[in-house]
Amino acid sequence: MTCYAIGQLKNVEMGPEIRAYLEAIDATLDPYDGQFIIHGGQKNPLEGAFTGALIVIAFPDLARTKAWYASPAYQRFLPLRAENAEGVVFLIEGVDANHKAGSLSVDEESGKMATRRVLGQGVRLSRQCRAEWSSISSRLSYRRGRSLRGAGSNCRHL
Repeated sequence: MTCYAIGQLKNVEMGPEIRAYLEAIDATLDPYDGQFIIHGGQKNPLEGAFTGALIVIAFPDLARTKAWYASPAYQRFLPLRAENAEGVVFLIEGVDANHKAGSLSVDEESGKMATRRVLGQGVRLSRQCRAEWSSISSRLSYRRGRSLRGAGSNCRHL
């Protein structure tokens, strides 16, 4: 599944170090099939305030995204950015083409978003339900599209 390296950078000091970083980063992406999706650009605000620049780099999967970030080639140039800009950088996996917003729910205990899954649609179960699914699946002969709800499951995420 596509994974994205996301950066929100502020207070970028556009000196020789940032220029060297910008000239070097493309070559570090190539071996991992990374490509810029968003690199700054004009924002058209609709709600709230967003300051700084948004950078989004797409990779084919999480493993290659992590490998790129940890690579000696990228790590060699990373200080040029980190020492000349403030911001937040993180990795996040995308969703498949069949994703629907209604498949998200809130875990009542943690308050975190959890993905509600229906079995038989080729999607992974949320982490909270994997253990329960393992024990039930051996007892359950499910039809395509049937969820664990009503099959003896106490999992709130299904």
